[in-house]
Amino acid sequence: MTDPVLALNSKPLYVFALVLILVSGILTCAYAQPPEFKISGSVNGSAIGYGVSGIPARRDPFYWLVSSNLTLSYWKITAPLTFTVSQQDHTFRYPQPFNQFGISPKYKSVTFHIGYRSLNFSEFTLAGTIFMGGGVEVAPPNGSVKVSAMYGRLAKARLVGGINDLEFGIPSFERWGYGTKVTLGKNGQEVDFIVFRGRDDPSSIDAASAARLGITPAENFVSGLNVRRNLSKRVNLNVEYALSAYTKDIRDPEQDAEYTYANYLGGLYTPRISSQFNSAFQGQLTYRAEKYQLNAKYRRLGPEYKTMGSPFMNNDFEDISGGAASAFFQNKLNVSVNAGVQRNNLTNTQEARQTRFIGSINTSITASDRLNITLSYSNFNSTTTQTRFFQQSQVGIIDSLLYLQVTNNFTAGASYSLQQGAITKSIVLNSNYQVASDNQNNNSVFYNANAGYVVNMTAKDLSINTNMNINSNRVAGLENISAGPTLSASKMLMEKKIRTTFSSSYIQTYQMKELTSSNITARLGGSYTTKTKHTFGIDLSWLHRVGTVASMGSFSEFRGGVTYNYSFSN
Repeated sequence: MTDPVLALNSKPLYVFALVLILVSGILTCAYAQPPEFKISGSVNGSAIGYGVSGIPARRDPFYWLVSSNLTLSYWKITAPLTFTVSQQDHTFRYPQPFNQFGISPKYKSVTFHIGYRSLNFSEFTLAGTIFMGGGVEVAPPNGSVKVSAMYGRLAKARLVGGINDLEFGIPSFERWGYGTKVTLGKNGQEVDFIVFRGRDDPSSIDAASAARLGITPAENFVSGLNVRRNLSKRVNLNVEYALSAYTKDIRDPEQDAEYTYANYLGGLYTPRISSQFNSAFQGQLTYRAEKYQLNAKYRRLGPEYKTMGSPFMNNDFEDISGGAASAFFQNKLNVSVNAGVQRNNLTNTQEARQTRFIGSINTSITASDRLNITLSYSNFNSTTTQTRFFQQSQVGIIDSLLYLQVTNNFTAGASYSLQQGAITKSIVLNSNYQVASDNQNNNSVFYNANAGYVVNMTAKDLSINTNMNINSNRVAGLENISAGPTLSASKMLMEKKIRTTFSSSYIQTYQMKELTSSNITARLGGSYTTKTKHTFGIDLSWLHRVGTVASMGSFSEFRGGVTYNYSFSN
């Protein structure tokens, strides 16, 4: 029997064309007299050149890109349309914003998704992963039943990867999936039932190449239950639970269903010797009063919990946290406090167990109409216990090793504004200080300070910004410092048809008080907007580094580009 996940994997464009024809037919037959067709949004194009001397090139010498963000309107249907086309490498495992298209026509409470789209069922099932395929959402505004469904390709087959890949060049089989979410209830009393299935196509990569690369075709089935309930006017409860069945190699022999969960899946999932069953849970309780808010949250992800609907997910941990927020003095002082604890190695199968304690406090102060102040402090304590540390000096003795780390972080900011007629002047100060230490006498200290002065001349359409920035990072007695000024300005000309911008910075870096390099950057940009929806732009940037030590070479780098934008009106 053909697997339903892979049945259409070689015909995604046929699916796209079929749905598009269906939607077009509905539109055409809707009225005897065709309604007005409207387009809003914009289409953009850019071409960028690149040159470098002193180091190997860090990108192609020429790059072009065409993209759009449009909304098509016809009768009672609106259809957001996006596409991106470039010569950028498009062999990434997970779909990237290169050479993509997508449209989501909506009629009343029904929305279709065609092309490169994403849906979010829940954090533990399908979590916004971009797929190439189709989907539908039916969500009546006052209805008690809502339905979402999708089918499409989650990943491309790939033998090698590139440096721009999200997974840094990990080979993979072609991956397809489908899923649905049914929501019952309304007005804060809702329950979601979720099913998601993904499967790799073992024929997308030949067996010899797969064996050489050490990859195997996998399969995944996830079921989820979400509950959102207003316990009272002030108390809300959110609960999410998911159970995932994950097979690392679908070519493994079948295994007798020793799991009760698998006995009810029928042909949707076949347990094999490499199958794993793990669960994920989180619950949050919130209390909202007029002047304060309280919340408590618990999360637990089982060891090796995975879902093909979210390629990047931590697992094997649980945490509990709580917080409070309130406002004082007619909302001039806002304070929020959060604290929590997290631990991993839930089943004691790892060699180390780590416990983390986190606490933070954030405040914002509106001292006057001109002065605003923000302050925050966070404390991060981490304890790692090496439960299987082997003492070589005493053969056969298992001991434990305790590692403690404490990180304190403090940030402060202030802004003061003064208006004098059509001129606004602002002073902005920001600083950050972080210190980390452990019981192995390892210490690191980082701080950053920034002072800026901004002048906005409304009558002259001119803005000038100057700032001074300094960074210091000291680890194991070795200190690195970078510091320097930045100047930027923008000016509108010809009744705001032309916008010009310029910025430049001079940054020096030091290691142990010795100058290692000087860096000069400059950027010049301009754009011209016509009366007929056209905008033409130019952007030039230059970076020059002068190394003063043997390990820091000198080089110059240039980027120059032109852009074009056409805006549609309603």
